[in-house]
Amino acid sequence: MEWGEGGSRFAGAMGRSVGVLWLWLLLLVGIWGYAGWHWWNGFPVETDLSSLLPTEEQDPWRKIAKDAVLKEISSRITLLVGHEDGASARAAAQRLRQALEQTGMIVPDLPAPETAKELASLYFPHRNSLLSDADRRALLDKREERPLVARTLGQLFGLAGTVDSRLLAQDPFFLLPSFLLHLPTPSRRLTRVAGELQTTGEGKTWILVSGKLTGSPYATAFQQPFMTAWTTATTEAKQHWPSVQFLRMGAIFYAQAGTEQAIGDSSRIAGVSLLLTVLLFVVTFRGLQPLLFSLFAIANGLAAGFVVCLILFDHLHAVVLLLGSTLIGVAVDYSLFYFTQSFSTRAAPAARLAKTQVGLLLGMLTTLLGYACLAVSPFPGLYQAALFSMAGLLASFLTVVILFPRWDRTPLQTMPSFLLFLVEWLARPWVDKAPARRRLLVGTLLLLALAGVGRFAVDDDIRRQQQPSPLLQEEQKRVQQLTGWGQTTQFFLVEGKDDEEALQRQESLADRLFQMVADGVLESWFGTARFVPSRHRQEENRQLVSARLGSAGLAALHEQTGLTFVLPPTPPHYLTLDHLFAAGTIPLLRETRLQDPDTGRIGHLIFLVGLQQVESLRRGTEGLEGVRFVDPSADFSTLLGRYRERALVLLSLAVLLTMPMLIGRYGWRQGLRAMLPPLTSCVLTPFLLALVGIPFSFFSAIALVLVFSAGIDYTVFCAEAGYPDPPMLAGVCLAALTALFSFGLLAWSQTAAMQAFGGAMFIGVVIALLLAPAAMGTPRSRDA
Repeated sequence: MEWGEGGSRFAGAMGRSVGVLWLWLLLLVGIWGYAGWHWWNGFPVETDLSSLLPTEEQDPWRKIAKDAVLKEISSRITLLVGHEDGASARAAAQRLRQALEQTGMIVPDLPAPETAKELASLYFPHRNSLLSDADRRALLDKREERPLVARTLGQLFGLAGTVDSRLLAQDPFFLLPSFLLHLPTPSRRLTRVAGELQTTGEGKTWILVSGKLTGSPYATAFQQPFMTAWTTATTEAKQHWPSVQFLRMGAIFYAQAGTEQAIGDSSRIAGVSLLLTVLLFVVTFRGLQPLLFSLFAIANGLAAGFVVCLILFDHLHAVVLLLGSTLIGVAVDYSLFYFTQSFSTRAAPAARLAKTQVGLLLGMLTTLLGYACLAVSPFPGLYQAALFSMAGLLASFLTVVILFPRWDRTPLQTMPSFLLFLVEWLARPWVDKAPARRRLLVGTLLLLALAGVGRFAVDDDIRRQQQPSPLLQEEQKRVQQLTGWGQTTQFFLVEGKDDEEALQRQESLADRLFQMVADGVLESWFGTARFVPSRHRQEENRQLVSARLGSAGLAALHEQTGLTFVLPPTPPHYLTLDHLFAAGTIPLLRETRLQDPDTGRIGHLIFLVGLQQVESLRRGTEGLEGVRFVDPSADFSTLLGRYRERALVLLSLAVLLTMPMLIGRYGWRQGLRAMLPPLTSCVLTPFLLALVGIPFSFFSAIALVLVFSAGIDYTVFCAEAGYPDPPMLAGVCLAALTALFSFGLLAWSQTAAMQAFGGAMFIGVVIALLLAPAAMGTPRSRDA
């Protein structure tokens, strides 16, 4: 049975069955009721672009570590409260902190003022086991005790010397004060005044307010109440201190701005697309019925897409909203091809459907096939977007074939002059017996593509696919300048069978990091071994202290002062991480210790501060057993590159799966001819993108899959016409225009990834439209 005969039976059954009609109407009522309920209660929107990517880690430890670090970084906020008067700044900061903590959405994350005393009490029994790097190098590398003796003498006899006689008696070489002094601190630029960490700059006193979020910064259900509390607290503070200023740094502020941007983009794009589509319908069909019917089909498609995603997922990603807004440009095609038959001699709705039914069905199947290729990809975001679009397209298609033939009362009419001009302009190169116009068109496209070859570039850097708020970036820059913090997502993962092995490997890494700090590669780092040495290192330190200071050092002190000193007694046990965790003095340290639930192996995270030279750090730490440098942004970029290549494989799969349908319908020669225009548009688009300065990325590659699906739609209807059929070609022109109204408008999105996607769609659809009439071939006798 041929496609045409099968399509006729399908359309006839759908259009005539009363049971199908009522079943579809009931299903639409359910779809709209479910969508309306969620709209009233708010859509859960996610904005983290990395969540669109698959998790593809051969090393489970690397994944555990990256998840932990990204969660830790994204869950923290850093605020600065500035005022010309220090007391006013502190009062405003205290009010802001209290207001935010009372909501239960943040908890304090900085060490308390008494932390130093608590640490000193914890460390004091182990003072001969704890050596700062400088003291250890003096005893181990230089093998001399004179710097430590000189330090004690300076405290005793120097002009600036301040010595506690009890400490001198119990720690004569001041090993513990030196160790405490060299511990990593939040920032050297922050000082504690009246219980608050503060700094000065820009003519103001700035007070630090820091906290850890109790919810996900990417969940709108948490974002909205937090931002409400933030706005309320800062507004009230400004009422009391009009000149107070607030600076923000934290993922939740970027996420909330991203949510607003994505929703704003999708609303603007959907609104403009809808407006242009409405104007196109009004100007083309000069009546309300085609417009209202088409809006009804589009709305059903959007509602069905939302409902399917809300049923299958617990959230909608912002990018899915943007892609969903472009569904208008695809879903409206079914209405357009149906209603352009009013420009023919077919007055009966059933005859109009019969003429377009095979093209509608084949076009719908090939488009669904393109989206299905995206759905089988391992991208969570693409899977969601593909299901949204597939459900929406199917709902729009069913609305057209089930409801339109029953409700349509559109009279026959003449084609408007602008559309007739477009049809003649589109068909002219392909119906002229002289090939000059065809050669000019194809030659121009090829020359433009060749010009773009030299500028062709690939860019998979995920950091350039996002567009953070400039205001937030400026505030973050000021926070970092004022505090001296240089937040980075790169870190080291140190693995071991237990804490002892991990600490020893961390100490081997530290030996190199100290040198890199001296070389300006980074400013500092934060890790457990800087607070608690391994048992092996503690034993080495005890032996060093005993060997170098127990005899020569004490003798030198006695000779210079005439006083007798003794070394601290050796404690019966070693200091461990469990001791430090139990004390709870530094909460962040607990977050740097990971454990594999399956193997029980331990992983320690080393956070980096002020990293300046990534490659120098990477090269300088190679070859250390159990130590890995992790750069999540670089890993994500590598992953994007890998899946850009796989997106092209998906495109090839879509081509291979579409080919049998076209050959089965049109035969080998005409089927290959119908395949050539969309395939050519996919090949030329990347080079024409390069010509306008847009590099080829994963998002461009994904757009090519949809370009191919749209191009197949156009060539299918041209092939169905078989000869210059003005109503059918009018449908192709209008379908391409609406696709440009939706997909093309994404090129003006504020999200860089969507700009690349929209640019590829715009160029690809234009090429596919220009080449689609090549599929018309010889006259056919398939008119109904």
